[in-house]
Amino acid sequence: MRGLRLTTPDPERWQDERTLDRCWIGCDPEIKQTVMWVGRATLSGAAGDASGDVYACDACLAHLYAMARAAQYERDRPEHLRSAS
Repeated sequence: MRGLRLTTPDPERWQDERTLDRCWIGCDPEIKQTVMWVGRATLSGAAGDASGDVYACDACLAHLYAMARAAQYERDRPEHLRSAS
């Protein structure tokens, strides 16, 4: 797999609109549940590009948010206070 591109949200969609679909992030892909549209993903692989709308449930959205905040916090810290990688 060569890469993942996740586009910014579509301004035509309501950001808090919920629908019944599959969570793409961390849940069983066979179970439909209430999810929110996150964005459109395009992945490149050996057979070419594949793209689709990405949805996530509230629990996975909360997890993604926490990860993004932690990454932002770490990125914004002064160099001498950052964790060793």
